[in-house]
Formats: sequence, structure tokens, C-alpha cells
Amino acid sequence: MDAQAFHDSSMPTYLDDKQANEEGALQFLIFSLNDALFGVNLMLVKEISQYGIVTMVPLMPSYIKGVINLRGSVIPIIDLSARFNHGITTVNKRSCIVILDITQEGESNDIGILVDDVAAVLKIEQTQIEPAPAFGASVRSEFIAGISKFNERFVVLLDIAKTLPLDDLADI
Repeated sequence: MDAQAFHDSSMPTYLDDKQANEEGALQFLIFSLNDALFGVNLMLVKEISQYGIVTMVPLMPSYIKGVINLRGSVIPIIDLSARFNHGITTVNKRSCIVILDITQEGESNDIGILVDDVAAVLKIEQTQIEPAPAFGASVRSEFIAGISKFNERFVVLLDIAKTLPLDDLADI
């Protein structure tokens, strides 16, 4: 299931890159993790899939859940809860894997993140994004690109390049 499947008339209108830049808005995939809401830039999202069989890889950090085979490609899976030092995610029927396309140093990599639930695709005006707090967040401040609101709740917008340990994944 891709991110577009979560789009309906009750959600904000989908914008392409050019429109988003002209209007000062960005789109984020909003998901829950340990009863908190987080967002990643929708431009990084390749697809969303149900949680399935994840193969454990020996000698990896505890936040690397393992790998999956996605149409012949090996995709490493990061347990974001464990990455944020909040314990291992308890997988349930709503758990899913968000596949992200991350480009670092000119090289593109697909990485999956395990989340509790996907909530929405949300258009957020850049003026509605507050800077990361210097203290009090449940996530290290360098992982946070900003804070916004969704349904009267705060949403932590992640800086994926800093959140995901791409150097650790090179061993996979």
C-alpha cells in the first residue's frame, strides 16, 4: 500500500514539489510510535507495507530489527522506538513498515522503519513548523527537524538523515 492510499477528501490536498515550494507547504506522512505522533517528509516515502517476516541479522545494534525481502531487494528495518531508546516495539495488527528512499553522499538507499500505525498524509505550512525544542522532547533534539500540530496533538517532524544510522547499515 503506498502513501497515496491514505489520501482522501477529508485530508489536505496533495501537492507536488513545485506547488509545495510555491505555497510554502510541505507534506508529511504522520505515524504513531509509543502514543506519540511523528512525521517524515512524504517525498522520502516509497511505500507502506504491512509488518511481515523480518529476518534477524547477527551482531547488529538492537534498533536494527533485521531485513526484509521486498521484490528481490534486501531492505534493512529500523525499530524507531528502540532507536529512540524507548524499548523494542511490540508488533500488533496495525504495525507497519514505512519504506523510505534515503540519499546520502549521492547514493540512494531504501530503508524501512517500523511504526505502530500510520495516521495521515498532512500538508503543513512552513510557518506552522516550530524549531526543535532544546529540552523536554522524548527524542534527541538532533533527530528533530521541527514540531507542528495535528488534531490538537504535537507532531515531531523527524530529520531522517540524522535519525537513521546509515553508517551502521553499511554492514548489512
